[in-house]
Amino acid sequence: MPITEPAIHALNLEAAIAHTPICVPPHTPVNEVLEQMNRVKSTSCRLEDSASSPLNLQTLSSCAVVQENDKFLGIFVERDLVKLIASGKSLEGITVGELINPSPVSVRQSQLQDIFSVLPLLRQYHISHLPILDEGDRFIGLISTETLREILQPSNLLQLRQVAEVMTPQIVSATPQTSLLDIAKLMTRTQVSCVMICQRGDGKITQIGTGNRGDLKPLGIITEGDIIQIQGLQLDLSSTPVQQMMSSPVFAIGAEDSLWIALQKMQQHHVGRLAVTGIRGELRGIITQTTLLNSINPLEIYKVIDVMQNTISALEAEKIELLQNRTTELEKQVRSRTAEQEQLIASLEASSQRDRLLAKVSLQIRKSLNLDEILATTVEEVRQLLHCHRVLVYQFAPTREGKVVAESVESGYPAILDIQVRDICFQQMHGIDYLNGRNQATADIRQAGLSFCHQELLEHFQVRASLGVPIAIQGDPAHPHLWGLLIAHHCNEPRPWQASEIDLLDKISVHIAIAIHQAQLYQDTQLELAERHRVEAALRSSEQLYATLAEASPVGIWRTDPTGKCIYINDRACEMLGLSRQAALGDGWLQSLHPQDRARVIAEWAKSTQFHTPFACEYRFCRPNGEVSWVFGQTLAEMGPDEEVMGYIGTATDISDRKRAEQALKTLNAELERRVSKRTEELEQTVQQLQGEIQQRQQAQQELILVKERLQYLLWVSPTIIYSCQVQYPYSTTFISYNVFQILGYEPKQFLNNPQFWWDCIHPEDQELVETGFSQICDRENQSLEYRLHHAEGRYIWVQDDFRVVRNAQGQAIEIVGSCVDISDRKLAESELQESEDQLSKFFESANDLIQTVDAQGKILYVNRAWRETLGYSPEEVQHLFVSDIIHPHCNPRYHQLLSTLNGDCTQTVTFELKALKSNGRAVFLEGRLSLKNEGNRSKIHGVFRDITRRKIDELKLQRQAEVLQTIFDNLPLMLVFFDGQGQIQLLNTALEKTLGWSLAEAQAQDTFVQCYPDPEERQKILDGIEAGTGEWIEVKARTRQGRELEAAWANIRLSDGSGIGIGQDITERKRSEAALRHSEQLFRSTFNGATIGLVHSDIKSQFLRVNQKYCEILGYSQEELLLKNCMDITHPDDVEKNIQCLKPLLRGEARECSFEKRYYRQDGSIIWASLTVSLVRQPSGEPDYFIAAVEDITDRKKAEAEKEKRDRYLTALVEIQHQLLNSSVDTDLYEIVLRILGPVSGASRLYIFENSHDSQGCLLTSQKAEWCAEGIESQQNNPNLQNCPYEEFFTRLPNTLGKGEIIEGIVSNFADSERLVLEPQGIEAILLLPLMVNGDFFGFIGFDNCKEAQPWDPLEVSLLSSAAAAIALAKERQITQAALARQLAAVEAATDGIGILNENSEYIYLNSAHAKIFGYDDPKELLNKSWKELYHPPEIHQIEQEVFPVLGASGQWSGETLAKRRDGTTFPEEISLTYIAGGGLICVARDITTRKQSEEQIKASLHEKEVLLKEIHHRVKNNLQIIHSLLKLQSSYTKDPLTLQMFRDSQNRIRSMALIHELLYRSTNLGSINFSEYINQLTTNLFRAYNITAHSRPEILINVEPIQLGIDTAIPCGLTINELITNAFKYAFVDGLSGTISIDFHKDGADTYELKISDNGVGFPADLDFRNTESLGLKLVCNLTRQLDGEITLDRSQGTCFTIRFQELTYQPRG
Repeated sequence: MPITEPAIHALNLEAAIAHTPICVPPHTPVNEVLEQMNRVKSTSCRLEDSASSPLNLQTLSSCAVVQENDKFLGIFVERDLVKLIASGKSLEGITVGELINPSPVSVRQSQLQDIFSVLPLLRQYHISHLPILDEGDRFIGLISTETLREILQPSNLLQLRQVAEVMTPQIVSATPQTSLLDIAKLMTRTQVSCVMICQRGDGKITQIGTGNRGDLKPLGIITEGDIIQIQGLQLDLSSTPVQQMMSSPVFAIGAEDSLWIALQKMQQHHVGRLAVTGIRGELRGIITQTTLLNSINPLEIYKVIDVMQNTISALEAEKIELLQNRTTELEKQVRSRTAEQEQLIASLEASSQRDRLLAKVSLQIRKSLNLDEILATTVEEVRQLLHCHRVLVYQFAPTREGKVVAESVESGYPAILDIQVRDICFQQMHGIDYLNGRNQATADIRQAGLSFCHQELLEHFQVRASLGVPIAIQGDPAHPHLWGLLIAHHCNEPRPWQASEIDLLDKISVHIAIAIHQAQLYQDTQLELAERHRVEAALRSSEQLYATLAEASPVGIWRTDPTGKCIYINDRACEMLGLSRQAALGDGWLQSLHPQDRARVIAEWAKSTQFHTPFACEYRFCRPNGEVSWVFGQTLAEMGPDEEVMGYIGTATDISDRKRAEQALKTLNAELERRVSKRTEELEQTVQQLQGEIQQRQQAQQELILVKERLQYLLWVSPTIIYSCQVQYPYSTTFISYNVFQILGYEPKQFLNNPQFWWDCIHPEDQELVETGFSQICDRENQSLEYRLHHAEGRYIWVQDDFRVVRNAQGQAIEIVGSCVDISDRKLAESELQESEDQLSKFFESANDLIQTVDAQGKILYVNRAWRETLGYSPEEVQHLFVSDIIHPHCNPRYHQLLSTLNGDCTQTVTFELKALKSNGRAVFLEGRLSLKNEGNRSKIHGVFRDITRRKIDELKLQRQAEVLQTIFDNLPLMLVFFDGQGQIQLLNTALEKTLGWSLAEAQAQDTFVQCYPDPEERQKILDGIEAGTGEWIEVKARTRQGRELEAAWANIRLSDGSGIGIGQDITERKRSEAALRHSEQLFRSTFNGATIGLVHSDIKSQFLRVNQKYCEILGYSQEELLLKNCMDITHPDDVEKNIQCLKPLLRGEARECSFEKRYYRQDGSIIWASLTVSLVRQPSGEPDYFIAAVEDITDRKKAEAEKEKRDRYLTALVEIQHQLLNSSVDTDLYEIVLRILGPVSGASRLYIFENSHDSQGCLLTSQKAEWCAEGIESQQNNPNLQNCPYEEFFTRLPNTLGKGEIIEGIVSNFADSERLVLEPQGIEAILLLPLMVNGDFFGFIGFDNCKEAQPWDPLEVSLLSSAAAAIALAKERQITQAALARQLAAVEAATDGIGILNENSEYIYLNSAHAKIFGYDDPKELLNKSWKELYHPPEIHQIEQEVFPVLGASGQWSGETLAKRRDGTTFPEEISLTYIAGGGLICVARDITTRKQSEEQIKASLHEKEVLLKEIHHRVKNNLQIIHSLLKLQSSYTKDPLTLQMFRDSQNRIRSMALIHELLYRSTNLGSINFSEYINQLTTNLFRAYNITAHSRPEILINVEPIQLGIDTAIPCGLTINELITNAFKYAFVDGLSGTISIDFHKDGADTYELKISDNGVGFPADLDFRNTESLGLKLVCNLTRQLDGEITLDRSQGTCFTIRFQELTYQPRG
């Protein structure tokens, strides 16, 4: 029904009246009133104990009504008390009557119309409480802003406005230390109800005042109500700081939020004020409940309601018109229904066959990836279904040719499989059509207008009719690819193709396109996998290349684990340390640190490993040979894929030469320091003189700063902007006061730095005014303008700009000075006044009644819009009209007569109707009132009229109604008869007379009743119907006047006066139709029950009416069970809404039938899919009667489609995974990529990836690294039990099963107890685990959890997910390899030696920065793709090609020195190492050895000097020993004692053996060792001479000595031993002239062991003598010297005497 009243009128203003406020007499003390208000306020905090709303209680607690003897005197509010407190007066002895306003603002209840009559009063008088009085001035209640907001819920309007539009930007603020008394004074002075307690953003406290500073941050708020409550606590307001009593925190809102959000926050927190803050929390304004009410504009609300009313009215009219147009013919539907249903059943049967074929094709695609097999099966099935002679699949080639790739042909017709077809005409004419999705159906190729070549081609294959549909691959939806055609041929005769056949081929072509796309995806995946394997092999080869590069580098390189333990070191680093590689690993390298550097380096290294910072340090190494070298060591952290530190990689560069140069620089710096010190003393004297002058200048500057600060403070606190500018355009600003920031929000420098900035701030509409004013200033001296300036917050403010020109002594204008004052408030008041006048004018203009004002002479003074629109006059035409011009001439006398009744001085009103003339001359009827108003000597007649033309027209229609009814009575096709209370016929219509044959006169004169109904029973039916008069239809058999039998139906209605009306119709034809209908119904039932698809009849509420046997078989119910159910009872819940929506177009008459698919619940609980085709049967009246549905079971087809969709989904995901992994960088989180793609596709509840690791004992652990969870599934990412979990506790069979590459899959309830204890707490019902094999090792696994049902994964899913796991493992291998390569490349780039790689063409393909710098190049790119010959002169190139390359080709490596060429042409010595790369190419490591060569030359010179000196030393030692030998010999000549002589001789021989060593050393070219074979020969010769043994008397000496070199430290003790043992043999082995043999054997026994054997065949060593424990000096020396050699000595007495000594050469540390 139409809505005639606006919704806003429904608001009950009574609900906004608080009827029970605090009421007190005027003599009540203020303290008592305060206590009552605080008591109510505390009650409002307990909402559960109060029946009133919180806002109502808030209103009651914020005021008190003062009345005496039921007479209202005034109202006492919180603001009155705050004023009293601010005045400093005591509350004692003051009554409430002294504080109230003697003339309070109030309103009578009868004057209240709606809330919009209250809001203007609250705004006008700036009050928050409005008392309501009755006609006797008795208090009824009061309305406040809180109660109005409580009943007013304008959510839609508030949502359309933002807080920034209505907030109060001027904030009254105070510091937290301000006293409550000062706060009360501030409230009184500024007329506000609250003060914001703020702190500046920089931590400074603001001063008390008003402002809108951007650096204020709210800390709390204090309101008038708070002051009143505090006063009730008897606190000292002057000494209590506000921070102790303020409300904190302040509830804040953003300026961009809507007013609706502000209202909700106020209601949620039960507050009346919200702070408006910016994004940094700075204070921007405040919003209150009053602000919300002021934001509601009544006119906007009425406009919205008016639009809603018009819309609803239009909808109602449209609905009525639609119902009137919905008429149907039931008999026509009954006759056509049977034929339609038969056609429907036949079409459903054909549709079922086509769907089964589509399902079979889809299933074939799902089961196989073999495209040829799919196409062959498809064409065979299609040919059998279409009963045609040939079906084929034709594939287009990139050229104009094509090929038949699949064919099914009936025997007797030629096969064209694998035949290449070239049909240029066909592609030119139809290729684009096919690409656009058009089909080509040709019933007869001879009549289709085909080109001659195309027709000839078809006739060659005996084709007469052809049907072709495109096969388009939707790889790119915007550019589909036409792959080929699916074609059906009929050969022996023309054939018109049916639409269903075309549709079938169209759908099958889609499935074929999917199969082709699927096969292409599978092929692309295989190609990508092959490419991936190739890339991985290349990466591994590159890794080997960089490993070789690291080993060949002349820079020391090492790697450590995360704790700093060395795990790798190259040969160059071992050479620097002087240690073997094994000894340097772990912490071994620290032992080679110089003692003075060890503590510092260890501390820096510990700091680097602890905080993962780079390590860079210079320190010294002490080699075992005593050499000290300086190195520069640096390390970088190796980061893993998850940004964790995996270890450190470092390099060490030998900087010994640089350190020596630095030492020389230190000496030079010391001399420079001495000179600088002297110069500094001279400068200090000069500085002291300058400081005196600077101090004087600073005093003068301080005075200027004080003056400037005073002036800035005055300008800051001033509300006026002071400025000066140039007198010429663009009037550039030369000065502006800093308070421009307070007023406009801009910094002064913005105006000073940009001459155009002031003009950019001026409103575009005001710029011309300002330009004119400034251009005239020189003529007018001073000027005052009002215009708008743009504020930094985005709004405009009005300013009054007063400026004048300043002139110099010559009268020339030199500057303009001015001041600007903010006049926005004044402008706002003027705007509100104008708005009020505009609103009144808009009210008259928007009124629907005609309003006019005329003067006493009839001149029209004013008319409104409705007047002009109704009468058709423009505003210009109205200015010249008189009343007589618009009044119809027939009504002029009546109008003047009415005017004559309006006389006198008082205002009079008359009401009348008259006819007026429109501008086009047409007449309208008006009803209205005239009122006379005298204004001094002038009189005005005001008129308000309403157009009643429509009412007049309706009255005329009523007059014609009787005529219409009579016409209807006479012409109605139904028989009508009127009879009186006695049953006498009074009236009958023409239809009765024509049907029965009796006229009215004949019916009244004769007893026609018996003639018409000769059968008594029929007559009685009529009489009973007349008597009952209920209007029910009665069917009787009647006879006409002519004697014709007919069947009639009568309805008799008894009127209140006893008379009645009879309505009858001839139903003879209808009866015949009903008989035919029953026959049709019988035929329908036989068809219904015998159909091969399910058929259902249900009412419009889905209750089953009829079902056939097939439908019962589909659902497993009996007919009796289904007829007791509703269709929705067995429909799947998720499909109920879709079912309803599909039937709505039938009910609305928008469609004749609809088709859809849905799920049913069978009787056994299983779910099946069915395809439904539904139509609606309507009643004769057009109302819906019941539904007819044809139902077919499509469960198998749906399963096939689901399987295919699943396969496609998985294949698409796999392709995406492969694409992402191939394009991912080393740092990409591979796991996140894969899980994000696989999660939604797999249908699993949770996906996760675990990685393996080992603990310190080597136990295999696993940890979760990534996870994806479906919505509603609890994450296990932070489960500590899944980190570093031993397999033996977690899943004992995981390592053995997954480690072999096998999978684990199944229902968790079937697992072992230990496994279920881990899985069931996570809610896992079924699980699938797939191994990740990286580089052939068990790296981890990927898992899939099903937490919703115990449903295992089918083989297809397992196969496809296994492919994803394999892709992850390959990507992880590549990521690990790339990370290793990146680390090695970082080490190479950090090396100080030049490293380069050349290809098989001897061109550089890689160089590090050091390599380029060695040869004088800034960027390595300058040498890329250039030959190595660019860096050498021709002689060197020739030498390298002739000498180096042959060796390199034979051994694969070469190292040596060459002479290289720099970029500037200079040469330098280069140490170069070349390594051959398998497959072609070289690795080149180069080092500039210029410094080393210079050092070597110096060392060679030094070594030569040392060699000469050492030879001289050996010579002098030999001479000294020879002197001692001579002295002993001389001394022995003075004794005759044989024993003494023997002692002297032995000592001489010993000295001689030592001297012989020094003699051999200074004669040898090698000063470090002697040829011991030569030494033994000379030693035995000397001993022969010493003992005077001749060739005839001496024993034979057999010397078997290898040419062995021994150092001096080993040769001396070894020589003394030989001397003692040979001497002993001379003395004791051959007594009494016995001859014999002495043998000396000396050789190496093993790698570093020597064996000395001295034997003789003399008398032998005494058996009772222990050579180790004897008094013999010689044997003691032999034993001691053997121990000195760390050797072993043995004695063999079996064949004479044989001493055997085994020892190793001594290696002593150099003496420092």
